[in-house]
Amino acid sequence: MSESTVRTPEAVQAEIKKTRHKAELPLYAISIILGVIAVVIAGIYVFQDSGLLDSLKGVLQENNITEASPEFNQVLLVVIGFISLIGGIGCLLYFIIANLIGYYQLYSKELSYSVRVSEKNFPELYAYVKEFTRLLGLKKEPEVYIQSTGVINACACWVPGKYYVRINAEVLDLAYLEHKDIDTVAFVMAHEFGHIYFHHVHMLYKIWTAFIGFVPVFGPSFMVPIYTRAKEYSADRVAQALMNGKNKEECMMLLATGRHLYKYTSVEDYLKVINKDHNFIERFARFVVNMLASHPITPFRTAAMMDESKKSGRLI
Repeated sequence: MSESTVRTPEAVQAEIKKTRHKAELPLYAISIILGVIAVVIAGIYVFQDSGLLDSLKGVLQENNITEASPEFNQVLLVVIGFISLIGGIGCLLYFIIANLIGYYQLYSKELSYSVRVSEKNFPELYAYVKEFTRLLGLKKEPEVYIQSTGVINACACWVPGKYYVRINAEVLDLAYLEHKDIDTVAFVMAHEFGHIYFHHVHMLYKIWTAFIGFVPVFGPSFMVPIYTRAKEYSADRVAQALMNGKNKEECMMLLATGRHLYKYTSVEDYLKVINKDHNFIERFARFVVNMLASHPITPFRTAAMMDESKKSGRLI
C-alpha cells in the first residue's frame, strides 16, 4: 500500500486510458449499431406477427384510401414504422425489466449469504477498497462481499444506485491462511474494479451485447466472445495500474495452478513451455477453445500481462 498511496488519481487514470484494449470501444460501437438493428427487427416482427397489417389495410379501405390512392403507401409506411418502433421499445423495456429482476436476485444473494468487507471485517482488504476508489475517482465506494463457493473466482455486478464486488472466500484464503498474500487478493479485486470503472457491468452497457447475441451465427459465435475478451484485457490493465505492476504474475498463476501451487510456479517457464512445439492441429484446437471462451485463454492473458509495452492482448 505504501507505493500506491503516493500516486495521484490523475496519473493512474491516464495510464488506464492509455492501456485500455484498442478493440474494446470500436466493438462497443458496433454492438450498439447491431443492437439498434436488432430492436428494429424485433419491432417489425412483433408488428407482422400481431396481424395489425391486415387490420390497418382494412381501416384505410373503410376510409376510401385504397391501394390505388397515392397516399395509401405513405400512410401505410408511417403507421408501420410507428407501430414497429413501439414494438421495439416494448421488447427493450421487457428486456430491461427482466434483467433488473435478475440483478436484484444476484444482489439479494450477497445480502443473504455473504459478509461485507469493512473496517472490522477483513480491514486489510478494505484499505485497498478505499484506495482503489480514490485512485479511480469513483463517486461512491463499491461494496465488496466475501462468500464461500468452493471456486476460485470473483465478479463485479451492478444494481441501480450501486456497484458491488463478490470475492469468493477461496481467493481470500491466500491472505489469511495459505501465503499471507493480501496483494494478490487485491489484484483480483482490482480487476473487478476495472469492470466497474469502465461500466462494463452496468445494464445500459451490457444491453447491446445481449442484443447482438441474437444476430444469427455472427453474433453469439464471434462478436460477443471477442467483445467480452477485450473487456477482460482492459480490466487487467486497470488492475496493473492500481497495483502499480505488483502481483500480476501471482494472479495469472493463481488462475493456472490454483491457490496452493501458484507461489511455486514460474510464469516465465509456463509461457515458454505452453507455446512451444505444437503442430497445426493442436494450435487450431486451442484457437477453437479461445474463440468459444468469454475470457482470453490463460497463455494469451498471461503474455499480455507480462508484456512491458502493455500493448493490447490477442483476441483471436
